[in-house]
Amino acid sequence: MIAPLCVVLPLDSRREPQHGDNPWETVARGEGITIRYSDQPQSTRKTWRMPLGPTSALSRHLQAVAPMLGGGRGATQLFRVEFPPGFNAGDLMPAVGGGFRGVVRSGNGAHRIDGQARLIPGPAGLRTAALGPMLGLMAVTILTEMAAAAEQDRKLTAILTTVERVDARLRLESDARLQTAEQTIRQAHAALLDRAAIPESVGLGAAMSHVQDIRNLSSVLIAGWERVLERQKRTEVPGSVLRKELGEVGKIGWDGFTDAVRTAHLANHLDSRRLVLVAAEAQFRNPGSPLHHLRQAVEADLAERARDLDRLRTVLARLSSTPLTISAWDAGMLPHLITDRAAENARTQALFAGLSAAMTGAADPAWCSTGFDAELGVDGDVRILEPGDQRDHE
Repeated sequence: MIAPLCVVLPLDSRREPQHGDNPWETVARGEGITIRYSDQPQSTRKTWRMPLGPTSALSRHLQAVAPMLGGGRGATQLFRVEFPPGFNAGDLMPAVGGGFRGVVRSGNGAHRIDGQARLIPGPAGLRTAALGPMLGLMAVTILTEMAAAAEQDRKLTAILTTVERVDARLRLESDARLQTAEQTIRQAHAALLDRAAIPESVGLGAAMSHVQDIRNLSSVLIAGWERVLERQKRTEVPGSVLRKELGEVGKIGWDGFTDAVRTAHLANHLDSRRLVLVAAEAQFRNPGSPLHHLRQAVEADLAERARDLDRLRTVLARLSSTPLTISAWDAGMLPHLITDRAAENARTQALFAGLSAAMTGAADPAWCSTGFDAELGVDGDVRILEPGDQRDHE
């Protein structure tokens, strides 16, 4: 018997697979997840975050799939887990990433299924109908975490590069709480893949309550900056006036403006990632729920956070296109002071342009795939691999 090249598992456990089911139709409807052996070399691939043990939920589910592909436990196996284009997994990742403008690569998984692919009954004691939704749920959290964390880091790096280039300042007053939140989110995600639950000891709720406070404050600041721009509708604005008015919002001072932008971006990204993890944990407790319920559970809240970041992008875009002048008061100063004011205006405009570019740049397509590779070792340990060359999956 020839082993199937690709297994298609249904994502809705309410319907048991039937003999004669057509996997092509399941894929076309976006109702299945595909698992096959990956053709990517794993020796040079980095591990994404920490490996998982043989008793982890992800390892147990991959071990259940291996016999369906004709594999055994005598060698390391590399799996490609992928959603078909019909599932629209890519819709969720931009939302978690704050609405980033990236190209989501499907990997053209539907093209890789040939006549040997078919729905196969699960091994004894494990219903195939339950296997698909559980693997799909873990895949969603892996893909959204990969994409959102990569996009978050990309924007933070771009912001810091801008700050260094124009010699601006960052206070980093909120860094301790935001770093704690980042660490907690990673621990919570690892717990989901390991135990299909987030234990209280991780402290996700306590860590994220601070982030929600910061996000709410950031929303107030964005509204204040919008009001400043509404008042300054002239084609030209004295730079000293604009800096003063932006700094008066929330009493952060002009020196606190860049840090407030960075904090708003980071708090919204972190809170979006939290939403997905919390919703995924709730769905793990109800394995009979179709996977698309996850999207329904989070899309309204994610849209709200994406709107806040859209407002921030709009503010920065408007600021970057506002010509700055020297006020009449500054113009009456000594020549060298006028030169200083002009130089400060130039730095301000460069800062606005850099921040705007950082918030609107395109995401890295390598991190926006609808599938991932996982290496299952002989002992059952699992390594999730960082994305390789996506062209190999097309």
